[in-house]
Amino acid sequence: MDVNTGAEFRVTSVRILPGITGTEEQILKTIAKQLIETYDKLLQGWPSQVIVDGQKGVEAKYEGAVAFGQELVNIVGWEAVIVKGGKQWVLTVVGRTEYREELESIHSQFRLRFHVLPSP
Repeated sequence: MDVNTGAEFRVTSVRILPGITGTEEQILKTIAKQLIETYDKLLQGWPSQVIVDGQKGVEAKYEGAVAFGQELVNIVGWEAVIVKGGKQWVLTVVGRTEYREELESIHSQFRLRFHVLPSP
């Protein structure tokens, strides 16, 4: 990817963050609130409930223009978050809108096949 122009921009990532405590309903509401705050004006509808690795989670789809150097680039992305094993697992797929079909396919497969392995 060219950091000045955003050419070829496509990213798939897993981040691990500290877990959230509370009831399942409280956890899902907290995650939804975090996604709304993070993606604010880029959100495409409200975050929705998803199942990842047998665990209820929340997912947001977002789309908009972001700056790469002097250039505005249109992006599309998905972020799904679950809490499992005492941690938040954040699955992100994002890239330029011209890669939408490819990214959406990667996102769907990523979400369906992701598994948290037991700690040793």
